[in-house]
Amino acid sequence: SLKSRFSFGPSEHGQFMSFIGLTYALSQSLTKPVARLFNDDTKLLLSTTAVCLAAGRVVAYLTTSLAVVYASFALVILSLGVTNTVLTKLSGSICEKKDLGGVIGGLQSIESIAGIVGPLYGGLLYKLSDSDIVPLAHVGLNYTLVFLLVVFAYDSVFDEKQKEKKVQ
Repeated sequence: SLKSRFSFGPSEHGQFMSFIGLTYALSQSLTKPVARLFNDDTKLLLSTTAVCLAAGRVVAYLTTSLAVVYASFALVILSLGVTNTVLTKLSGSICEKKDLGGVIGGLQSIESIAGIVGPLYGGLLYKLSDSDIVPLAHVGLNYTLVFLLVVFAYDSVFDEKQKEKKVQ
């Protein structure tokens, strides 16, 4: 998409990926201030980041402005970094200390696998449908499911587990 819309070559792609890496590194240091903006309501924070992840990708894909692509991806990557940091913290609050390394390692493995499988799957969707909209709609659907899981399952997964852990 970037190649066809903005004539991205290897240099521009490298600059864009450097921007993504820098933004991701920055996102992890912004998690606490962002959480404070949400009054430490992690359910609201995670549901908001799910919306930002979906909206940012859709806007980045539909725009004809390179500046908007960069701004949209900044929002996406900041949301991703905040989400990952919050999920790591939440994992530590619901599992036993002896299991924490395995849980966090499992989360990182899933993220890495998704980073490999996701683009392959998106490319396959594009190839089979011959449409840019199908992979984009799929991304939107996935983040809608994440949003719904946070809204409807957060309390039973995190709040209940934290209460159980405090009782023990």
